[in-house]
Amino acid sequence: MSRATAAKAAALGTQLAVGYSPIMQRQRNKWRAEAGARASRVMNRITNSIAKLDDEDLLDLHDIFRTDAGSPLDAMAVAELRKRKLEPEPAA
Repeated sequence: MSRATAAKAAALGTQLAVGYSPIMQRQRNKWRAEAGARASRVMNRITNSIAKLDDEDLLDLHDIFRTDAGSPLDAMAVAELRKRKLEPEPAA
């Protein structure tokens, strides 16, 4: 990276990755932002799907994933159970 490019990046408050031109860096940042937005949309769809489950199916989901220590799906199911004022069964 040239000194002029590094100076421009510093003036803008950004840091260019070594070996990337400013154009490549912008494309990379855009790709990362889009990937983050996609991941957020997927998480929202999963959360909404769990919220739409009826009580029995939600308890079944909890039963399936509670054996995995720290399972994110189990944590989401437990949170929804508590929101509905249902008590999750303790792990065996």
